[in-house]
Amino acid sequence: MRIALAVLNNRIAPVFDTARHLIVFDDNDEKVRREVSLIEEVPLHRARQLADIGVNVLICGAVSRPLRAMIQAWGVEIHPFVSGDVTDILQAYRDGRLDTPDFAMPGCRGMRHQHAGGRPGACRRRRGRD
Repeated sequence: MRIALAVLNNRIAPVFDTARHLIVFDDNDEKVRREVSLIEEVPLHRARQLADIGVNVLICGAVSRPLRAMIQAWGVEIHPFVSGDVTDILQAYRDGRLDTPDFAMPGCRGMRHQHAGGRPGACRRRRGRD
């Protein structure tokens, strides 16, 4: 399995559409990592670049709906609206805790990632908990 995190200064980049760097981990091993420059700006080409480097899972901040759909069309599982330090995020992913409010982007605190209006990964308030 190959996991990619869109990064800026060793944290999750706030917007994947404009992110310039990925840190890619192979076989879920934090020690086997490489940095990849995102050279493509056209959304379709950016999504294909992920597929070309063999990414199975992308963890990122905000991402536009069209780009998210393209990434998923290439068979990449995407975890958007995530915020935090790369090491903490990778560990949370391994532990199955990535969708907790601790790792939600600002503005998504007290919310979780779920299907909102049929759009996977969109932030939506939990009913009855606000």
